[in-house]
Amino acid sequence: MIRRIQKVARRAYLACVRYVDRQVGRVLESLKKLELEQDTVVVVWGDHGWHLGEQQIWGKHSPFERAVRSALIIRVPGVSRAGLQTTALAETVDLYLTLVDVCRPAFQKTHHPLDGVSLTPVLTGESSSVRDTALSYWRDAVSVRSDTHRLILVATKTR
Repeated sequence: MIRRIQKVARRAYLACVRYVDRQVGRVLESLKKLELEQDTVVVVWGDHGWHLGEQQIWGKHSPFERAVRSALIIRVPGVSRAGLQTTALAETVDLYLTLVDVCRPAFQKTHHPLDGVSLTPVLTGESSSVRDTALSYWRDAVSVRSDTHRLILVATKTR
């Protein structure tokens, strides 16, 4: 009985992913039909994944790879190459600087310095990476990811 419920949960999750994939395709097709595809930057920034029984977790939140890795698709007309895939590390703080870099708005200065780096060199294929490590946080845990390893540090409360 439990295995059947697990199988149903996994199928439902995959159905959700497939549905979202189709909606992204519909948006891109609509941009093409409206002749806006050459003037529109598209960013698909997905939520992180669910544990579907891995590490005996059925849920979303943990400092493990499954839960802190998220989908990121960026399409910039005249900049990114269609179909280019990368394993480059990125953090969510990189998105703002990337958009400023590719959109070039008049308001590029901020009151405070920003963390993050532009992902443009990865989008153009100039570079295979822009950072050596990426950080993530969940409750009392900090995770540091390199291209080959993940280190998870969990703070313990002292009495």
